[in-house]
Amino acid sequence: MNTDNGKKDDEDLDLLLPWYVNDTLEAEERRQVEAYLERSSHARDEVALLRALRQQVKDEQIENSPGEFGLQRLKREIKQAGPQPGSADKMTGRTVTVARFWRPLAVAACIAVVIQAGVMISLTGGPGSDVETASGNAGLAAPVLQVTFASDATELEIREVLQSAGASIADGPTALGIYNLRLVDAGTTTVEEALATLRASGDVVTFAERN
Repeated sequence: MNTDNGKKDDEDLDLLLPWYVNDTLEAEERRQVEAYLERSSHARDEVALLRALRQQVKDEQIENSPGEFGLQRLKREIKQAGPQPGSADKMTGRTVTVARFWRPLAVAACIAVVIQAGVMISLTGGPGSDVETASGNAGLAAPVLQVTFASDATELEIREVLQSAGASIADGPTALGIYNLRLVDAGTTTVEEALATLRASGDVVTFAERN
């Protein structure tokens, strides 16, 4: 909980550690976390763990696509990220509950940034591809559709639906999980046709509307 003077207590600061590792904190929160790291060996150990896991995901070289690998690895890391055997006798009550709850979420938050980057690179074609993000090429068509995908949809399923609809990802996801799509070739596919195809793929696409 927060203290009366606006400063966060150690449990709150623990929850900010993954965002500190991903460098997404506001200046004041970052200052408080850095002060916490100076006085807490526990916090320093957690940051070291999160950084190591994050770097391991980034460095891993496998044949699977980044998105498919990331989802599999995320599930495995979350499962294995609970308190280590023998650690419970060093903690009591609420501290144990927070530790069990927080560490898997921290691992997920830290790795998710890497996974999202990999999925977006793959789905938008990546460097050197003839499919680029809208921000990378001013000549590309403007986004015309908005979609959300099922939480259990794989990268392959999403790719197949987009190809069938004649659409590609322009940007996203937003905080609400919405992706903006553009038509790959407006001369052969209309917005109405693309929208109908997306809506017919209800097992993959959970929402589809005009932008």
